[in-house]
Amino acid sequence: MIRLPDKRLQAVAALVPPGTAADIGCDHGYLICHLVESGRVTKGYACDISEPSLQKARRLAERNGLAVSCICTDGLQGVPETDTVIAAGMGGELIASIVLADERLRAPGKTLVLQPMSRAGQLRIDLYKAGFELVKEQVVCDRGRVYTVMLATYSGEPKRISPLMSLVGLVPLSAGEERALYYEKVLGQLYSQKQGLLAQGKDAANIEELIVEIKKLY
Repeated sequence: MIRLPDKRLQAVAALVPPGTAADIGCDHGYLICHLVESGRVTKGYACDISEPSLQKARRLAERNGLAVSCICTDGLQGVPETDTVIAAGMGGELIASIVLADERLRAPGKTLVLQPMSRAGQLRIDLYKAGFELVKEQVVCDRGRVYTVMLATYSGEPKRISPLMSLVGLVPLSAGEERALYYEKVLGQLYSQKQGLLAQGKDAANIEELIVEIKKLY
């Protein structure tokens, strides 16, 4: 049995719906191979720009006799159409650029499972601006770091989200006590921004308002 090496990938796997899936930036291929082995994914694509990483994913799939095709590519170029696209372990801006570059994802029935390592707020802004919307978010704490895993679909209705929404998304609706850790992470970033503005003699009232709003979520 292929076991996922950490809680972060376990949280990503838990949000992947049944069907076909492509894991962009698959690294060693543990996630997509686990999903295929478990039967959650009927056909999987392991995709990575790194050929050495892809070779490890290929060996893992072959060793376990799994229906996983390995594709060395940048983003979704040359990747067959699938029900779900997974992009985990990358920066939020890079994830947004990969998603928004492929028009095939702007269709009903397509699902995105995204786990940004940074700039989650910018990812939310970019998704909504392009007509996608969040369906669910789940916070996970792993090895001293706090992450959010996002489930998104295409609505076809571009929106401008509020600053608060960009910072916390659907985290207030997520299960578990770990969401408080996510708020603490965001507050830490806001306090840093506030101090930076004050040091420059600039107005930090907007940042202070966001700090107050997030504290209300506890």
